Amino acid sequence: MDPELRATLPKGFRAGATRAGIKASGNPDLAVIVVDRGPASVAATFTTNRMPAAPVLLDQRHLAATSGDPAGRMGYADAFLSTSGSANAATGADGMADQERLAQALATATGTTPERTWRCPPA
Repeated sequence: MDPELRATLPKGFRAGATRAGIKASGNPDLAVIVVDRGPASVAATFTTNRMPAAPVLLDQRHLAATSGDPAGRMGYADAFLSTSGSANAATGADGMADQERLAQALATATGTTPERTWRCPPA
């Protein structure tokens, strides 16, 4: 790989990406970023849509749980997950359960709690 094309992360962060089978094309569709000496401070601006997708609702809940901010606009995270090819919008209770499972899996894999995980918007 051309060194000029490589992304450089800030010190204390690690990242990886893979093909998880979300995209029909088979292209890479899952990325994880881990904070080595966490947590990282997180501040967010969310959609004003009256029906936000499950990842948005869960992120707001996680931020509120880690900071005490009732609006869920700031908090802390140790690990971040982003998928491409699946927005998980308008999925109801099943979509929320799916996001909670992803948060638990990420937390288990990175040694943190589900509340200290963050689901980045899909690309």
